[in-house]
Amino acid sequence: MRNNIFAVPLFEMECDYKEDLDSHIYSHIEEVKSTLSNDDREKFNFNLHGYTSYYGPNLTELKPFQPLLSTIKHTVQKEMNTEISIQNGWFTIYEQDQYILRHSHPITEWSGVYYYKVEENCGDLVFYDPIGSFRNHFSGKYPFKYTVKPTSGLLLAFPAWLEHESLPNKSGSDRIIFSYNFFARDAV
Repeated sequence: MRNNIFAVPLFEMECDYKEDLDSHIYSHIEEVKSTLSNDDREKFNFNLHGYTSYYGPNLTELKPFQPLLSTIKHTVQKEMNTEISIQNGWFTIYEQDQYILRHSHPITEWSGVYYYKVEENCGDLVFYDPIGSFRNHFSGKYPFKYTVKPTSGLLLAFPAWLEHESLPNKSGSDRIIFSYNFFARDAV
């Protein structure tokens, strides 16, 4: 299903991936945490913003994650009706009350997220209208943001420059997501 939000494409798909990756995820995150440099530790507050493998090896290069990335690639290509090349991938584990601040993804064309494991109240994903401040200045009646309620298996793809954030995880369980950046052969 394609929704045009703020005249910006947001692709929402179901990703039919059933393999259990929990042991690979948790052991990999421990390895990443133990090998982080002080500079990398200062870039990202893991206590507030989750435990991420972003600063570790690119998941596209790690064998245990190849089947998932292949499924993501196939699903996105089918939905966008074009070939894509996944540039990098990482996962983040959000424990209770953890969230990620508003941001975008520089030096890439498209970004996406796959909700591997989520529960009710795990923290919505909020996209911000790129001209929201302009619209708000004139009347305040236009939608400034678009919210997605995560469900396990939900796969999203969106322009990398579109600012977004996740709200705090209030589910009582870990929220685990796989994020990825990619280039598409044809613009959508």
